Amino acid sequence: SFGLLLAIAFFVREEKGRLTPEGMRVKKLAHLATLVTLVTVVGVIMSELANLLGGSLLDAFDSTTLRSFLSQTSIGRDYLVQIFAALAVMLFISRAKRVGAIYWALAFSLVGLLAPIFQSHASSAGNHGTAIGSLLFHVLFISLWVGGVIGLIVISPAERAASLPRFSSLALWCAVIVAISGVANAWTRLN
Repeated sequence: SFGLLLAIAFFVREEKGRLTPEGMRVKKLAHLATLVTLVTVVGVIMSELANLLGGSLLDAFDSTTLRSFLSQTSIGRDYLVQIFAALAVMLFISRAKRVGAIYWALAFSLVGLLAPIFQSHASSAGNHGTAIGSLLFHVLFISLWVGGVIGLIVISPAERAASLPRFSSLALWCAVIVAISGVANAWTRLN
């Protein structure tokens, strides 16, 4: 959904801040993609909990265990952030008639996208600040790059032709930052 929101916010033309029919079409796709993301996160939570319990998926549906997992473990709290971010994105998308609401949805989408990084392997590495910071930049700019490509694929050919020069500049800077952040992250792991 991040790439679709990116397309609505920055690639599709607007009319006095209001979404055009093309923006509304992409908005419906973004809403569907966010719903799929939400269902996927819930599925991952349930399978992760079943794995931790060493039992079946049915064991993970115990409300007390599920609540404890989501509120008392750091990975559970990250999953909870992803759920709330996806719900916020769905709320903003469903009510969006203006591009401003899409900007908020894009911001919440980034929160959900970047939250798990704080529990990644980089969080336990030496040079913790550099490891997490470089990984944040790495994931953020890869997401902008790949999301932009997805956004360009989904929008109409007329909008694509108008947006391609802007995206090309963004893609170049994304590639540079991905390379720099990748080197910084490798340096923290390999010394």
